[in-house]
Amino acid sequence: MIEEVESSMKKIFTIIVIVFLTSVAHAQSSEVRFLLSSLIPQSPDDNWESAYGLDIELVNWSSPAVGFAAVVGVSQWNAREVELADYYSDSGTSVAATINGDASVFPVGLSILLRPIFSHAAEVTMEAGARYAMVNSDVSARYEIRDASGTTHGEDLIDIEDGFYGLLALDMAFPLSPYAKISLGAGYQFDISSGSAHFNDTDIGDSKFQASIVRIGFNAKF
Repeated sequence: MIEEVESSMKKIFTIIVIVFLTSVAHAQSSEVRFLLSSLIPQSPDDNWESAYGLDIELVNWSSPAVGFAAVVGVSQWNAREVELADYYSDSGTSVAATINGDASVFPVGLSILLRPIFSHAAEVTMEAGARYAMVNSDVSARYEIRDASGTTHGEDLIDIEDGFYGLLALDMAFPLSPYAKISLGAGYQFDISSGSAHFNDTDIGDSKFQASIVRIGFNAKF
């Protein structure tokens, strides 16, 4: 099932790339959007406490109402500090661990923008996009193992694989000049294909990056 989803996403991604490259040649206008976001993690496993990020979008408007954007960004995800403990009666071993740290996520992707309302006073833009998320994990687990031979302490990083996520957002922009705007927006990002998390080469489940988004932006037209 996961392979089918990834295959479908690759096909959709390829189509969007072709459409974006075509839009470059037929763009009526272009702008750069700088979007600073506060993300509220919504993952059901509750691994993340908070996150924030910055996206840079190069937008080609093929018409006043339709645009295509190439996107790069970075976000910082702060892991929720969790303490775990277990006891194995058959071996008389107790294990305790504390998980904390953060992960840097570097999304690269494309978006389709629809602008149903645009005037000299304000603009409303709807965005739908897909992102490939490259993850650099600095989340670690400090552990303590007690058995008949004594106590062992250690700490190891939790490795997190890359993944895909989708994005839906709505922004309202207010012109500052003919060439600059400021915007306020909200949105939601959702996992399409989650990367697995590994501790000591053991798969400990998927790491999800779904979140509600509140963001402020600056748009520069050129």
